[in-house]
Amino acid sequence: MWLIPSLINALTQGFQNAYFKKMAPGVSPYLMVWSVLVISSICFAPLLLFGIPHLGPNFWTAVILRLIVDSVAFTLFVAGVQRSPLTLTVPMMSLTPLFSIVTTSIINHLAPSLLGIAGICVVCAGVYMLNFDHDTKHILSPLRAILRERGVLFVAIASILWSVVIGLQKLGIDNSS
Repeated sequence: MWLIPSLINALTQGFQNAYFKKMAPGVSPYLMVWSVLVISSICFAPLLLFGIPHLGPNFWTAVILRLIVDSVAFTLFVAGVQRSPLTLTVPMMSLTPLFSIVTTSIINHLAPSLLGIAGICVVCAGVYMLNFDHDTKHILSPLRAILRERGVLFVAIASILWSVVIGLQKLGIDNSS
């Protein structure tokens, strides 16, 4: 049931990243983020016709903080993808679950199971191996890539910020119907 939506999501994310990299190098990341926010707001505006459900005390705080953090993260992501190769930047997004262990435990007081932590560690090890420099064979070469490539650093920071967004989204869901 979820295989087709997952494949569609993967394809659209790939096309989006390629667009950010190749088709819009002269466009400001701020303009790209602003346009995405405006278009998505227009698309979701009809949902207001159904009325606003009962909202908890932390709902609007979570939504406003989420919008701010998500906008900064998306701007850093677009700037990072425009500056560095996709093969180095996009795998950094796989680190978001690792960071979300910390952020969701702080924001929502939740922790993953041991099996979940093992899965996250496997994904992070894969990302580390993807960025491993096989020429120098230096154990810290993926960390050096973050410092060497400014775009990779931007995407890594965006990944950390998106882990905060995950916790804020959960807080917003918990404070709505």
